[in-house]
Amino acid sequence: AMLATPALWRSLDLRGAKEPGAALAAALSHPTVGPAVRHLNLEFLKELVDADLAPIANMESINLNALHKVTAEGVVALAGRNRSVARLELYWHHGLHNEGIVSVAKTCTRLTALNLSGCGKLADSGVRAISRSCRRLAELNLTRCPQLTDDAITFLCPRLRLLKVGVERAVWMGRGGRGGR
Repeated sequence: AMLATPALWRSLDLRGAKEPGAALAAALSHPTVGPAVRHLNLEFLKELVDADLAPIANMESINLNALHKVTAEGVVALAGRNRSVARLELYWHHGLHNEGIVSVAKTCTRLTALNLSGCGKLADSGVRAISRSCRRLAELNLTRCPQLTDDAITFLCPRLRLLKVGVERAVWMGRGGRGGR
């Protein structure tokens, strides 16, 4: 009965799954479950690799936090299959380089929330590409991005409702929010 009810499968959270690649493939290939899934959480599934992400398409939100075996190329390919994604979580992707982030920003122009915390290879040029390409972006997490300068942060502040940049910098909450140091 549960498998026959697509509304129950809008969100798929595989955190803690044994053999997550196989579980993801089985869920997304199921004739009822696969087409219904719009929100996907794969956070901290350290076993996943680029090939495991191949069936992921047409999602509204995707959490790929701390998938250390997924490469920048895998994230870019995933972005190409999810151009309308609104929320993308990419926390702690050591391999995700600035060029990859720029490519994701240019592909996923409907983003409203993006988490790049811990993406230490993000540079000011990547932030500018995000700002230019993702015009709907309201929330951006840039904590633990040591290459960013104050210029990049200042460039973003007027546009965003919420900008997280870490304890050493202010947290900006514009458009009616409260912020400060």
